[in-house]
Amino acid sequence: MVRTNWGDRWPVSRIFTCLINEQIHHGAEISLLRDLCRNRASLARGVEKRSHDLTADAAPMVDADDVRRLALVEPDRGR
Repeated sequence: MVRTNWGDRWPVSRIFTCLINEQIHHGAEISLLRDLCRNRASLARGVEKRSHDLTADAAPMVDADDVRRLALVEPDRGR
């Protein structure tokens, strides 16, 4: 058992598992954003094909520029 940054005592295996899970999660987020940016042309074609099905109260579609802006936003440093 070792002391964490916030004072709790955890087994070392739990700390490593937590760190590895966090890295996997961030890798998945980056991979998703990369795939969305790479395939933005095909995503736009799909939106155009379905645009006649959308109603006025439908949620707006997110385009690749929105995703890119969200990916570049600096994370909250207060955590």
